[in-house]
Amino acid sequence: IIALGVLAPLIAPADPNAIDLMARARPPAWIEGGSWAHVFGTDTIGRDLLSRVLYGIRTSFAIAALGLIFSACLGIAIGLAAGLAGPLADRVLMTIVDVFITLPNLLLILCGIALLGTETWVLVVMIGLVKWEGYARLVRGQVLALREQGYVEAARVLGAGLGWVALRHV
Repeated sequence: IIALGVLAPLIAPADPNAIDLMARARPPAWIEGGSWAHVFGTDTIGRDLLSRVLYGIRTSFAIAALGLIFSACLGIAIGLAAGLAGPLADRVLMTIVDVFITLPNLLLILCGIALLGTETWVLVVMIGLVKWEGYARLVRGQVLALREQGYVEAARVLGAGLGWVALRHV
């Protein structure tokens, strides 16, 4: 599917935004009255649906990828902070993670869209906000294991701060 989206400019039979009023509301090719010129048919203003689907894959994939990157960055940062900052911060951050895990993802996304609007950046942020918990838990577990290693303890004894330890040694 991703390959179809990437290759959309090469394999799309028509411009996805080209309007052909003479070919309005055509059915798909496999239904009577359909044409192989418009395999998936056309919409109410004559745009080719196959072309629109292929180009839509690109948009959907870009939104999902950006949401995943945002989610990973947020989860990694919270997991690092929870694992390195101490028991009180760990307890607070992991309680927040547990609360987010219990929230229904679809409800959170719909509430965010209702409050912030339907722009693309809102969807990216909402996708990121519902998927970061797994990253935070995984990174926290790894940080808790690594912070007991000798090289991390040596760095701390030599005066390295939490940020340096997190970026350089963990």
